[in-house]
Amino acid sequence: MNRVAHENTGIICGAAASLGLAYQDDRADLLLEILGGLLGGWLGGRLPDLLEPATHPDHRAIFHSLTVGGGGNAAAISKVPQWQADLRARARECTAAGDHWGALLMNLLVGVVAGLPAGYVSHLVLDSTTPKSLPIL
Repeated sequence: MNRVAHENTGIICGAAASLGLAYQDDRADLLLEILGGLLGGWLGGRLPDLLEPATHPDHRAIFHSLTVGGGGNAAAISKVPQWQADLRARARECTAAGDHWGALLMNLLVGVVAGLPAGYVSHLVLDSTTPKSLPIL
């Protein structure tokens, strides 16, 4: 897959993940969380190739593997709700203290933590459909 495909798919998956988790919370900061999800999805969609640049046809190693890439993301995804709760609490603290820029940043990060692993997984799924596929380890 090419970079644009990874970025666009990561953005879509990141936005969907952040929207799904924000919708459950039913908050007014939904737009900021979705924007954070877009950013996190974009970064997650690029991350495997940033960690293992495509300098040769066999560039896929540990960060593209089903075991490490997939397993590591599964572990991260299980932590996302707690990370989001912590960031939302920080956003409320910032708002109460009059730090509106801090609250904005925290609400964006709520989306980023949902979007980044979704984007990363989308990268692995796309790469698994190519003739080289993905290494197991």
